[in-house]
Amino acid sequence: MIEKVLSTEADQSAKRNAFLMLFTCAQDRAVNYLLTHVDRVSEWGELLQMVVLELIRKVCRANKGEKGKYIKIIISLLSVPSVAVIYECAGTLVSLSFAPTAIKAAANTYCQLLLS
Repeated sequence: MIEKVLSTEADQSAKRNAFLMLFTCAQDRAVNYLLTHVDRVSEWGELLQMVVLELIRKVCRANKGEKGKYIKIIISLLSVPSVAVIYECAGTLVSLSFAPTAIKAAANTYCQLLLS
């Protein structure tokens, strides 16, 4: 039912609340929804993207082996227009990965944010 609301609802706040509820009550279903719609995450609204980043941080802290599939989502969100989302992406990259490419992407993002 919640997945249907996420697919049909136009109001971004309602979508955020629906995803947050799914994330809180059925994390595995929230992850499944995210991975099913991974190619559209960068088109979602800022509020929903922020909750997605929160979910990614929580999932990766609990299961470090899952990082690989979520790093791609974070990298895709680095190009969204929201400065808040971009900032959170950089912080999430730093907290989840010690890989040089991830750290470099985060550092570049912070520099770009400082220059803007």
